[in-house]
Amino acid sequence: MDQSKKSCTPKTIAEERAATVLLDYPIPSNWASNKPDWWLQQLQVQHTSTSSYFASNAHEYGHAGLAQKDDLSTSKVVSATVEDLRCSIKSTGEASVISEHCRAPKLIACGTDVTCHDFGDQSKKWTEAVSEFPYAWKENVTYTIATHAKPAAQDRVQYSNFFHAEDTGWKFLSTYEVNTDRQPWQLQELHSFVEHTSPGALGDIRAANFGPSFVTTGDNSALLQLPAAEFRHSVIETNDRVNAAAVGSFVGISTGGSTVSSDDSVSYDHIETSFRYPTTALSAVCAVLQHQMGCLQEATSNSDMDACIAS
Repeated sequence: MDQSKKSCTPKTIAEERAATVLLDYPIPSNWASNKPDWWLQQLQVQHTSTSSYFASNAHEYGHAGLAQKDDLSTSKVVSATVEDLRCSIKSTGEASVISEHCRAPKLIACGTDVTCHDFGDQSKKWTEAVSEFPYAWKENVTYTIATHAKPAAQDRVQYSNFFHAEDTGWKFLSTYEVNTDRQPWQLQELHSFVEHTSPGALGDIRAANFGPSFVTTGDNSALLQLPAAEFRHSVIETNDRVNAAAVGSFVGISTGGSTVSSDDSVSYDHIETSFRYPTTALSAVCAVLQHQMGCLQEATSNSDMDACIAS
């Protein structure tokens, strides 16, 4: 058989993945500043399975959330910073050259008991730096993730991620620095997603509730609630089992398994559905971090971060 020709054999269920489901969080246009530097978000995993990732805080240059590889004993908290190398590729006529300043994310600080490492694939024109904290998170438990953006040298920005659980308190994960290619350094394109990361267990539901989100903008340390979320999903994978729904003060999204859409317009056609969050008071957990933000913004090492959190 000519291996250069694609096989017409249908994929088996084990070879397929469920669609990725996402929530986008638009910044209100009437806010004085629409570029946040802090972002705090709650999440609850409702249903998980092997090869699952529940990204609470995703933005233009990275993401953070809860991951599971096999069973829940392999679960962890993940944060990643991504740099798009295409931003600084310059054509010489015969070849493309990646400029020196557009390099892989640089590790600034790594949290206690966190593994921080880099991954890169220049053939795909991006690099990703990942930190992992082994933690046996559970379904139907509320966790909080915070992301902070801070300008560094020219065209550079540092992204820090923090995690909170009842048994850990606030925990610093990592800080990475990346090139912005002259784009704004603040957090942009805020979204959350549930992803079936590799083929297998297509018959299982993967679902999580997200929100409410709170952000700070500019020099104002006040945490403002993001009022809305917009649902969408990928269309490459198996996408006939997706759903989004308001769940109390959360918005829930699910994919795969026996997921049934509560709105016929959601399935198959990539139509976005908007949700309004009820006005919610800042949680005690978020209020603790708010008190520590000034200190954390000046911290440059793991010991500095831990000292701020302990203060």
